Amino acid sequence: ARQARMPRWKVAHAKAMRSKPTQAEAALWQALRRRQLGVRFKRQCPLFGYTADFYCHAHSLIVEADGSSHNPITDAKRDRDLQAQGFTTLRFTNHQILTNPTAVLQTIRSYL
Repeated sequence: ARQARMPRWKVAHAKAMRSKPTQAEAALWQALRRRQLGVRFKRQCPLFGYTADFYCHAHSLIVEADGSSHNPITDAKRDRDLQAQGFTTLRFTNHQILTNPTAVLQTIRSYL
C-alpha cells in the first residue's frame, strides 16, 4: 500500500528525535549506520503514521529500541498496523542493546 503524506509536525518530530537519541538508540545507530550490516538503515523514520526508531527499506524491517516509556499494548497495536502494511518489527529493550549488543546485532543479521 502507498503511504499517505505525513503531516509536517510528524516529520518535524522525527527530525527532532534524531537530535536527541536515548543512550541505547545512539549505541544501536553506531552499529547500523553506514551499511555496516550490508544494508541501509534510516533512523527516526516516519512510516504510516508512526515513527520507526530504525528502518531498512530493502527488507521492510523496523528495529525498535524500547525504553521504560514504551507501552506493550500500544506497541502491539502499532506492530499489527505496520505488519498489515508488510513490515516486520524487531524489538529490543534498551537494557538488551546496552548490555548485549552482539546478540542484538546477531538477531538483526539473522533476519537480514
